[in-house]
Amino acid sequence: MLDERDHEIGGSHGGGADQGMGATVLSLAQGLGLEFVPLSALLFLDARDIGACGAANRFLHKAAGDEGVWRAARDRLWEGKVFVPESSRAMRAKEGYIASLRDSKRTWLHAEELTSFSWWFRFKQQAGEAWTAQDPWYRNEKGCTSEPASSAGRGPTLPPRWGKTTGERWRVLPWRPCGAGAEGGLQARPHGSASRRHVAAPREDESAFQGVEKNEDDDGGGGCFAAKANISWRFVGRTGRRTGPTGSFLRVSIGGREVPTYIVSRHRSNWGFLLESCWTVYTSWEMPPREGPDCDQSLLDDKLTVTMDDQWEERRDLSLFAG
Repeated sequence: MLDERDHEIGGSHGGGADQGMGATVLSLAQGLGLEFVPLSALLFLDARDIGACGAANRFLHKAAGDEGVWRAARDRLWEGKVFVPESSRAMRAKEGYIASLRDSKRTWLHAEELTSFSWWFRFKQQAGEAWTAQDPWYRNEKGCTSEPASSAGRGPTLPPRWGKTTGERWRVLPWRPCGAGAEGGLQARPHGSASRRHVAAPREDESAFQGVEKNEDDDGGGGCFAAKANISWRFVGRTGRRTGPTGSFLRVSIGGREVPTYIVSRHRSNWGFLLESCWTVYTSWEMPPREGPDCDQSLLDDKLTVTMDDQWEERRDLSLFAG
């Protein structure tokens, strides 16, 4: 059953339903008689108005529970969403509608989600001009992305790499668990190069992957990788003053050196996931351009929430715990 919060969310995310249609349906029922109100009239209502009609009388209560009515509302709600849990999709329409709304407020990742999304990446201006000058997003081009992998799963990527001599942008492929039939864990190669690196299979703990970076310059190009580097990630329970459920914070270590913790959040409109640190941003969907009609203002630096202050808080707390 919808509670007050679900009614409110349903009304604000109705996907274009006429907000006055519920009152119209009720007026028809009162003025013309219930038998003259077609069930199809309810197909244009959002969750709030479906609930209001259902509470009016027995006839509308039955009609408001119709699977077709809720399927139409659910489909409007999910239009344009980049992530809806498979568990919600498998439910009946009304239950899936409610479950997906509640999940859209979840600001933590499950390990299998982290390792199955393709992540798009860019630097923040706080990272410094040395990085942003090479980032295609700042030229209003598409940012770096991890590509789908046809194996046991795919996962978090590292920041992009560029060749030392040519300035080529490296296209980073997924970091993924290595299972039966998998070719490798993490691969990265510039366009036109056969160079690649492999990461060893993960430990049994699925939330902590370890690997060794290996350079294989078959064509003699690039050469920007270190000969060997240990790479790992894990979920942590807090960062600075922020705390949250498992999956809220992701800490990555490269060569034994930890980078600022990534904080998980959700996009309010499309329900996608963000991984954000003081220096970088990842999105679980194709990152919109910096400028132009497709720009998403909510993803610009001045609208994001993780700052250098968060890094200082984290460093201070780590120092206290270490002491």
